[in-house]
Amino acid sequence: FPVTINVDWLYILTGANLHDISLGELWTLGGALFYAFTIVYLQRASSQTSEITLLTFYQIFFVIPWALIVPITLRHPLFLNWISWSGILITAIVSTALALWLQTKYQRETTATRAAIIFCLEPAFATLFGWLINAEPITRSVLIGGSVVLSSLVMVELIPLMSEWFT
Repeated sequence: FPVTINVDWLYILTGANLHDISLGELWTLGGALFYAFTIVYLQRASSQTSEITLLTFYQIFFVIPWALIVPITLRHPLFLNWISWSGILITAIVSTALALWLQTKYQRETTATRAAIIFCLEPAFATLFGWLINAEPITRSVLIGGSVVLSSLVMVELIPLMSEWFT
């Protein structure tokens, strides 16, 4: 139920409609689904092995071919300068390898549901840092939508507790 509320409000906040779904929105939806499967798989795999670095290596190694498909299929080749390559390397090392290793190492300490909740807080942090760093306005729709999304995340934790109390 809380997941449905979360998806519905994100749908409303983005102003999307089912008649004008773009290829980018389908890619985003597909990416979100695959990432959900990744969280569930990682929960099982990380609790069954002590080789966290090797598990992280395999995850990155098997994703590389998929990451190369996009540049190969572009109509215009990419010509990148050293600034672009340095940004790609920093992103690959810090935002991918290090973050994935940390997730693999510590996800065994929590549940897949709580890991998903942590990832769902990304828009809240993006809004906060957008406001702090770029002085982006926080509008009423952002506050309302963010409140509904955050309350649905809290509901995921409260519903099991409430069912224990009343049984």
